[in-house]
Amino acid sequence: GGGALGARTANDDNGTMNAMVSSPTDLDMDLTDMDIEMVGRFETAWKKFLERNPSLIPRGKRQGKLEVLQRQIMETFKTKQAVEAELQKQLEFFLSSREKLEESYEMELSKANHLQKEIHEYLQGQLDNVAISSHIMKKTIPWSNFLEAVEDVAEANPPSLSTKKSSVTTGVKPTARSMVLVDPQGSEEDKRLRAYRLDHAILTAQVKMLEKEVERMERSSHSLEFVGKFLTEHNIWGILNKNQEDAAQGPSSPGGGGGGGTPTPATT
Repeated sequence: GGGALGARTANDDNGTMNAMVSSPTDLDMDLTDMDIEMVGRFETAWKKFLERNPSLIPRGKRQGKLEVLQRQIMETFKTKQAVEAELQKQLEFFLSSREKLEESYEMELSKANHLQKEIHEYLQGQLDNVAISSHIMKKTIPWSNFLEAVEDVAEANPPSLSTKKSSVTTGVKPTARSMVLVDPQGSEEDKRLRAYRLDHAILTAQVKMLEKEVERMERSSHSLEFVGKFLTEHNIWGILNKNQEDAAQGPSSPGGGGGGGTPTPATT
């Protein structure tokens, strides 16, 4: 199709050129042979001039249409290039934005994982403190109960100490609890000595118990501080109070009328 169109366009141009260099015999004039030769030379030179300067040749209708189509094609091509360039620019922007978002997400994920690890280790430490405190309490509670029971027995049935002068000149008398625990067999002197030993053993045990209690309280204080901070930050007390107030008010009536009175707060 393109070859035939080009051939037709060339024929149109040749016809136009032929019309511009038509033979002088068409002028209906009497010319001599010399005139005819001069005109022929002029026609040949004019034809060569037009061939070297085709822009001077008037365009035919088909050629004009082709030029219009070529301009339209060129404009469409330029528009296509501009659209492709804009789309490529947007694609690069989206890719760059995605990379930045991925980097930001990875950083946030890394921070979250690190924070989660720290919180897990902290909570694990709190659980360890609670476990150790519970273990210490299990060890000290039987001894505390035992000593309290001995004190109760000694208060209910105070032992009678002999008024006989002792060879021990410490100035400190055995406690009632040690006298309750001491073996009644033997002389008063032996009973006093055994009571002193029992007092020493009981006081040593109480010192150990107090040391363990101090350790337990120190560990428990961290856990209590953590629990208090958690309750305060999440307004747990406010939520509990609100639930108590709602429970005290009871379910509202379906009509919703007559509720002008102030509800009585719950007594805790």
